Amino acid sequence: MNLHLKEENTNTGKNKKMENNLKIEGYELLSQKVYQVLKTEIIKGVLKPGTKLLEGKIAEQMGVSRTPIREALRELAAEGFVKMMS
Repeated sequence: MNLHLKEENTNTGKNKKMENNLKIEGYELLSQKVYQVLKTEIIKGVLKPGTKLLEGKIAEQMGVSRTPIREALRELAAEGFVKMMS
């Protein structure tokens, strides 16, 4: 869907003010936040080698759905921090 401002509004100072308000700063995907938390816990040794990382349990502890957990674990596995088991 494409939306356009009415022609009468495009020549006012309101447009410039609105443009400044549309900037999003500090945005980060939830999966990236989960990834950072888990990676930090691994590096600090809070999560010990051999610890089972269960998506459902982590999701419950973090208060998020399983999808960002799954995405974070895949990224950690690709970097060699965790090993995916079937």
